[in-house]
Amino acid sequence: MKVDWQLSLKDVIGLLVGAPFDWYVCGGWALDEFICHTTRSHADVDIAVLRKDVKAIFSYLNQYELQVVSGPDELIANASPPDLKSPRHAIWVKNKSNGNWLFELLLNDSTDTNWLYRRNYNCTLPLDRLGIQRNGYKLLAPEVVLLYKSKNPRPVDQKDFSNILPSLPQSSRQWLKKALQLTTPGHPWIAQL
Repeated sequence: MKVDWQLSLKDVIGLLVGAPFDWYVCGGWALDEFICHTTRSHADVDIAVLRKDVKAIFSYLNQYELQVVSGPDELIANASPPDLKSPRHAIWVKNKSNGNWLFELLLNDSTDTNWLYRRNYNCTLPLDRLGIQRNGYKLLAPEVVLLYKSKNPRPVDQKDFSNILPSLPQSSRQWLKKALQLTTPGHPWIAQL
C-alpha cells in the first residue's frame, strides 16, 4: 500500500515531546540523526515505542485516528489497544480532520529491564541502552535499527548499513554481530562487523 506521509521529523518530534511514554526516532532517520548528516531522502517518520505503553499511547494520541497494520495492505481502522496483540506491531497515525497520514509507530516488546527483538526473544538489550539522547529526544540505538533492517535488506538498508558502519562504536558492532549470529547465521553483514 503506497502512503503519502505528511509530517516531517521535526513535526513528529514536536508532537511527541512531553508524551507520558518512552519513544525513539527509528528507521533511516535514526541513523542519519546518529551521524548528524542526512544521507538520503526519507519517505516517512518511524517512531519506536514499547508495547507495554500502548494504553498511554492511545490516550495521548486520542485526537488522531490510529490504525493497526494487520497484514499486507490490511489496516484495522479506529483501532484500540486490544487490536495490538503480538505479532501486530505497527500503528499508522492519521489526521481525523483531513485524512492525511502523519507517521508510523512501531511497537517493541520488552521486560521490565530489557528490550526484546520481536523476531527472536533470545536477542535482548538493556532498556537503558535502547535510546541515545539527542536535542531533547531519543534515537533508537543504531545497532537495533540495523538489526531490524537486516531481515531481507533492500538496497536502501544496505546503503544505511554502509553509511553508519564507520561511525558505529565497537560495543555496538559487537552487539550487532552477536545478534546477527543468533538470529541470522551467515548474514553478509557479520563479516563486515
